[in-house]
Amino acid sequence: PEHYNPDIFSFRRIVLAPGIAFAGFVFMIYAIMKKSK
Repeated sequence: PEHYNPDIFSFRRIVLAPGIAFAGFVFMIYAIMKKSK
């Protein structure tokens, strides 16, 4: 696509997606730490 698309820089893509990925990553580490103790 040659034209500018402001939807790429929408709130949902910038904040929500990395936030969910980071939350899942932290939860995975927490679950491993909790299981190992």
